[in-house]
Amino acid sequence: MLGLLLILSVSLSGEVVLSNVVDDRCTAPIASDNDELQFEMNLGFLLCEYFVCSATGNSSDQFDPSLAAGGPPPVGCQRGNFDPLYRQAIEEFGLIMIRHLKDTAKALKGRAIPRPLLNISREAIGSFVNTAFGRQLTPAFDPYAAPDQHAIIAQVTTYTAALFLNGATARILDPDLRLLAASLLGIRAGQNAVFRGRLY
Repeated sequence: MLGLLLILSVSLSGEVVLSNVVDDRCTAPIASDNDELQFEMNLGFLLCEYFVCSATGNSSDQFDPSLAAGGPPPVGCQRGNFDPLYRQAIEEFGLIMIRHLKDTAKALKGRAIPRPLLNISREAIGSFVNTAFGRQLTPAFDPYAAPDQHAIIAQVTTYTAALFLNGATARILDPDLRLLAASLLGIRAGQNAVFRGRLY
């Protein structure tokens, strides 16, 4: 899942991908407003579970069991080894994500999606990082071992979500849904700034 996010973060600008299209039969499909927000919900579920699980050791089900809409619990949910300030910030980000998922589901008027199966285990994330570096890291990368390791993955995912919303906001036609997407973009950009500031 995280590998897909890295690929998406590079390709979501649209213009870069579409500028290389030579054949008229190869065009990007037109996504509906519903499609755009359902895709955002997938990213939102990933961020929500990553934040809530690493802060509390439990999934978002502890706060709102109906949020998953029948979807499976995340795989590899575990509490991170964080200082109290970082843990509190991450938990608050998770609670913000829960509110955003509820708002998005409400705006979609019954067309919301269930939580997808997410693997946020240290092994899955470590494998993603190994792929990014092109080799096996020793010791293995563990996003739950310390705040800085956690922040690296959080920065990648919030950046990807912000990139997607930056493009989606311009493509959404319904004014109410566009306003929702723009507000989500502002929060994702702010979250990304927090992690970027910590890392750099």
